[in-house]
Amino acid sequence: MATSTRLAGALPYLPLVDEPCTHPRHRGQRCSIGNRDRVSRPAPAGIDVANQETVNALYGLLRGSAVHPADRSRLPATMAQVLAQVRTAAEALSATDVAEQLGVSRATAQRYLADLVRRGLLDLSLNYGTAGRPEHRYHVPRR
Repeated sequence: MATSTRLAGALPYLPLVDEPCTHPRHRGQRCSIGNRDRVSRPAPAGIDVANQETVNALYGLLRGSAVHPADRSRLPATMAQVLAQVRTAAEALSATDVAEQLGVSRATAQRYLADLVRRGLLDLSLNYGTAGRPEHRYHVPRR
């Protein structure tokens, strides 16, 4: 299991992942994520099947993307400042807002904000309503 999971994490993508079907007609069978309408094979008898949450947690461990509360104090200095700016803001901030407040480039702020979202310390929302691409706004996750 560990070897195949490690190998799968090293691949650029998984072309086929099976998961339990949720449609009542296919209960107990397996469905391909790539083609949920097609039933690929019955679930093996007597074997516990991992759900998507378990698979995601395993991949998170392989990537090292999960940050536990004790690890937050070990963030790089600039990243910690970016996180503090968003946490103390009254509303969601854009990368430009953070860059101006900290005196760094927008690209630097964007890179740290994206990493904080990936680590689960910030959430991203999109602000539509203007011409062009939606504006990315960052805020503390609502728990």
